[in-house]
Amino acid sequence: MAGTPGGALKVEIRSDPDLVVLRGTIIQHMGEAATDERWMKAVGMYVREIVMQRQFVQEGGYLGSGWQEIDDDYRDYKVRVHGADADYIGRRSNVLRDAMTNRDLSPITRDYTDLSGGGHTVLGLPVLEYDANTVVFGAETEEDGNSYAEHFDAKRPVMGEGKLPPEAEAEIGNVLKIRYLSAMRGVADIQADAASLAYLDSIDLGDLYQ
Repeated sequence: MAGTPGGALKVEIRSDPDLVVLRGTIIQHMGEAATDERWMKAVGMYVREIVMQRQFVQEGGYLGSGWQEIDDDYRDYKVRVHGADADYIGRRSNVLRDAMTNRDLSPITRDYTDLSGGGHTVLGLPVLEYDANTVVFGAETEEDGNSYAEHFDAKRPVMGEGKLPPEAEAEIGNVLKIRYLSAMRGVADIQADAASLAYLDSIDLGDLYQ
């Protein structure tokens, strides 16, 4: 996501180092809301933990019309191998979901044995890169050394149709608006979305208001 003075904030979300799954405008006319690394990190974490969680809970419906259905045999296989939490589209080992949404950005490794006795390793590398003006977030995942994120995205793009709902745009705008209002009016006078404020209070970003 990149901010340009007087312009729009742009977002770029990747599910693979070379695979951009969404490009678009987040919110217009936020150029006056000066950012720094902590605030861009806050935006990235907010989208990972809040927006992307909704995407997986709604099986792709939050950012699109929903992910392509899976057949019953494959669904049964996932549940037998991975347990009841795999009985959803977009979940199997849950490495992709967790790498896209967890607050902990440490690598995720999960091993499993398939029904024929073969062993497999799934690796997830959460992505959250940021500087004073940009943030890139998403995940890189692979199974047995092959890109799983790219395989998944070819069948059912992680970001669905790539359309952010007005609710999500407003929430991201509120995160950045807090920065602007705190500088212009003082923290005590900020009137912002309570959910955004509560979320920012829950993450360790130092003193955001300095």
